Amino acid sequence: MARRLLLLESDAAWSQALRNSLADQPYEIRSARTPGEAWEIVTDRRVDILLLDIDLPALERLRWFKLLRETEAGRELAVVLASVDRSDGELAEAFDSGADDFIQKDCEPVVLGARLRSVLRRLHHGPSAEQPPMTLGAVTIDNGAATCAMSAASVGSSIPASSNCWPRSCAKPAAC
Repeated sequence: MARRLLLLESDAAWSQALRNSLADQPYEIRSARTPGEAWEIVTDRRVDILLLDIDLPALERLRWFKLLRETEAGRELAVVLASVDRSDGELAEAFDSGADDFIQKDCEPVVLGARLRSVLRRLHHGPSAEQPPMTLGAVTIDNGAATCAMSAASVGSSIPASSNCWPRSCAKPAAC
């Protein structure tokens, strides 16, 4: 089954190069010309992965992306951000905003393909909420509840009987 990739990109030449480099891979590639068009496609759940040019002026840096991540469809979407430049600050901002990966536009096609596959694997084959809780010694991990509990008897009374291993803002470990 072909994965549906949405490209929101300002550079027509890079967009075509991307299409050419992924031609032999299982992607159905669509392009959106505006952030509004991309929003509609994503929120109608007609895409599996978004490759987003964060240098688009209409995006107001990452503001548009942050708003998209607040929607249900946006939270379920795999997102790879792309930029011409990649500073450490820009990388940190991208990941803090919810990006699953980040690429420089001059990356090799083989690297882009591998990163897209990796992001989709993590999104679709990561820990499942349907898995039963797993116990390893004194630790119980429950992906469905996004919790990790540790037996107080095994570690002493200074540690709470139940503690959350995942960030509170994260619904599932796979989404972190």
